[in-house]
Amino acid sequence: MSAEVLDYSRTHQSEQLTSAEAPTSLIEPFKGQLEQLGMVAAEGGYNFAISVDSEVVRTVDLCIHDPDNPFYITRRWRMGGANHVIERVAERGDTTHTIGGFVPALDAETGQSIGEGTMYSLRVVDSNWTRNDGIATPDIPLIDPRARRVLQFTHNEFAQIMNSVPSWPVSLITTGESYEDRGIQRPEIKRSDLNICELHVRSATLGMPMDPSRAHLQGTYAGLATPEHIAYLDQQGYNAVSILPVHLSASEPHLVRQGRYNFWGYSTASYFALNESYASSDDTIGEFKEMVDALHVAGKQVLLDVVYNHTAEGGVADPTYSYEALNRKNIYALNESGNLVENTGCGNMLDMTKPAVIREIVESLRYWVTEMGVDGFRFDLAGVLTHGHHDIDQAPLMKAIAGDEVLSGVVLIAEPWAAYGDYKLDEFRHAKSAEWMAWSDKYRELARQAMFGVANKQDLSNKLLGHDAPDRTINYVTAHDGNTLRDLVGKNVAAERFALALLAISQGIPQRQAGSDFGYSQASNPDAYDCEVGQRAPYLLPWQKIEEPGSTEAELYDFSAAVNRLRNEHPIFRQASLLTGKILMHEKAGKFVAHPLGEKDVAWLGAFGLELTEAEWNGPDQFFGMHLSGLPSGDDANFVVLINGNDRPVDAALGHDSHQSSLGIYEEVVNTATGFATSELGVGRRITEERVAISPRSLIVLRQIAQRLPGVKGKLE
Repeated sequence: MSAEVLDYSRTHQSEQLTSAEAPTSLIEPFKGQLEQLGMVAAEGGYNFAISVDSEVVRTVDLCIHDPDNPFYITRRWRMGGANHVIERVAERGDTTHTIGGFVPALDAETGQSIGEGTMYSLRVVDSNWTRNDGIATPDIPLIDPRARRVLQFTHNEFAQIMNSVPSWPVSLITTGESYEDRGIQRPEIKRSDLNICELHVRSATLGMPMDPSRAHLQGTYAGLATPEHIAYLDQQGYNAVSILPVHLSASEPHLVRQGRYNFWGYSTASYFALNESYASSDDTIGEFKEMVDALHVAGKQVLLDVVYNHTAEGGVADPTYSYEALNRKNIYALNESGNLVENTGCGNMLDMTKPAVIREIVESLRYWVTEMGVDGFRFDLAGVLTHGHHDIDQAPLMKAIAGDEVLSGVVLIAEPWAAYGDYKLDEFRHAKSAEWMAWSDKYRELARQAMFGVANKQDLSNKLLGHDAPDRTINYVTAHDGNTLRDLVGKNVAAERFALALLAISQGIPQRQAGSDFGYSQASNPDAYDCEVGQRAPYLLPWQKIEEPGSTEAELYDFSAAVNRLRNEHPIFRQASLLTGKILMHEKAGKFVAHPLGEKDVAWLGAFGLELTEAEWNGPDQFFGMHLSGLPSGDDANFVVLINGNDRPVDAALGHDSHQSSLGIYEEVVNTATGFATSELGVGRRITEERVAISPRSLIVLRQIAQRLPGVKGKLE
């Protein structure tokens, strides 16, 4: 909330029970041992604990709210002083103390029951710090950083406040259960087998044709678990979803002043609470868990896009939600003058060397895995997480994640850069402490260049093979940030098919933006992260178009599904290790000998069917081919991939006596120029000649259905 908003809210407190009028008592002593921060059920009530800066914050009130009026405070439990300190951080220079106590389930003085669903907030009562804009911390209702639910805090809140309707963030007491108690088996998917769909909760299903009984679920957590949406994931061959941020978020003040809100959700206000606006029911946590369970039953892993690099508290004079008032020094990166520094472009940056930050992130990640059931995470601006360490294995947070028995086994995907430097693509892909994967912007750029025939052949070939760590490389052409695939190519549907086919046949883990498989457009707007208050989504996926026979969207949908099936059915396209171009060896009479035809795991071919020379690699011609052997992967077929980036057709030879591995009889399975794609044998055109014509700016995939000896017609026995 801005200073203006808070001033306005205070003018209305005369109509409510003021802070001074609420009964105030010292919180009772903490019962037992500290299990976790936040509100934790204990015998006869709840233990509450919170971390604060001991040099700044002396007293904090835990405020209990009236169940019928969130603005009406019925009880204040006061925490502060040595009697309420539960834990101290012993590390030099860290001033974090954990304070708290016990809250009885029945308040003897007020007669109020305290339990599941009880609303509460925090107030800093005694502090020697005020914000740079002059707002004193006692005037600010604060979120419990560990609250699992927070109400009165959606993008509409800001609009309402600015329109003279006060609103405060209120935390809710919740009780949890472990994922294991739900009895659902997690899908076990090898990294190299992942096929990821990146989606936004709201836009993924908003407008999706559904049975009338489920139409109200469009644009919600439950919407992702509907039979219609799961059918889409199945048809397109996805076995994992990467969901844009679902943590409680807040819109930046400059958007609020414009009557807009942050649609994507990359402005996190709580690392434990869900965005309530995505729920179709009052049971937000239950709905999210049911979504995860349904996707698991369908064989899909659930990955969350998480923003641990900065918070919605922004910079000077931006809103204060929790950390800024409670533990600023030990949460945020500060310079020698005590001012915020950042490498996020968002006003602040978490200090990944501080124990309080590491604890907050690790326990947040554990919560989403062990209670909510998710399978992994994509870390936004992950370059910040390493906090200046070139060797990311030595970065404190990386070591903490790698050493955690829960987190070391989940999917970890890095966006391997920060806003201003800290680019660490290869460092993440080759980390030893944990098996991180990373978004490859290098693949993205080469793929885009290849679509228009200007890619360097050697670089492109390297990226097609997963550039030395295929099962730790996330390949993508477009994502939420930037133009969609349709907007990138305009009306060039052949280029769309090229990009989708290239992703399918490249080594590495493919990720596609939801809707890119059937012509999703943002009207060429690369920054569709915000929209007008009251608008549910800035752009809708063109679901209705795929119901129109003959539409480009329907044809693209079918093409995309076919190339993904081809990938999923053939391990030759999803190797865990790098293909090297060496002659294959096999065991014979107890010895390893070379393949009788000199076949290699991959061979690079020119237009004459010969392996490319160094001069040809570096020449201007934009054609090259790859012969992929199925032997190392146990595949039942060999494939030839032919890429023509020239603006003219190429009549390419498929084999030559001096390159025996490419000789054979083929069947076309993908042609981006014609839009043909299949994973079925015997459907595509059979190519018995030793040459094949390839259209400009196109890609062809051929399946070898028979092999021939040099100079011999027919099948090799």
